[in-house]
Amino acid sequence: MSESKINPITAEGGTTVDVPLLKDEKAALLYEFGVATVTFYKGDFQVAAEALRAQLGDVCEANPWLAGRLVKVKESGGVTLRHPAAISADSSHVDTLFTAAGFADLAAAGIPTLAPNKPYAEMMTELYASKKLVVDNGLSLVGKDKPVTLLTLAESAPGEFAMVFSISHGIADGRTYYEVLQMLQPGAAVRALTVERVITDACAPPTPFDNTAKISSAVSLLLIPFSSRPEPKSSLLCCCTEPMILRTLKLAIAVGCT
Repeated sequence: MSESKINPITAEGGTTVDVPLLKDEKAALLYEFGVATVTFYKGDFQVAAEALRAQLGDVCEANPWLAGRLVKVKESGGVTLRHPAAISADSSHVDTLFTAAGFADLAAAGIPTLAPNKPYAEMMTELYASKKLVVDNGLSLVGKDKPVTLLTLAESAPGEFAMVFSISHGIADGRTYYEVLQMLQPGAAVRALTVERVITDACAPPTPFDNTAKISSAVSLLLIPFSSRPEPKSSLLCCCTEPMILRTLKLAIAVGCT
């Protein structure tokens, strides 16, 4: 997300903002599931849940588009991201994005047990089948008042839990996803990302003379969230450096645990 060339459409009453999506976002990307990661931790589940909810509130206050919905707006050219113009950290808008379920509450919440020693295929099958943790494909969100962002903390055993974070691929690419993910570290600096869309040179079709250069540039861009991330400081949660769903699952240890 970068400097806007499109003025957002403010809906009646000035309480919401409409952000038209780019052509690719409202086409092929709407058929994909949300971008998501699973990160495992050891520590005090309740303390972690309270800290993550508070941090998510701060992140959403700076980025209210995370609490948006996908709608169809003819004046905007079709599928549009509609989000509150402003929300507070303790808003109910944020509550709809966050779920914290202790081990005894998993079944009632329809959340599978997520643990690093569980067979990978089994866990991924249960995770997607639950339809609770990963944002569904964009087409199923349009006009349905379903969140484009989900943050879930699920306890698998006393002192052990998993965090699942997901954003609709229709509104966020991998770079944007990791920018938000690293802000979820309790105590991390929070900044506002510009939500208005803009087509840059990087999106233009490469010419026969600069194809290699453009491919290299694109790869570097995607790697920035990994390579430039600072070492985690002592805090409640230490996120693993490269959490990735569907590829690798790593164990992160909460600071202060034995």
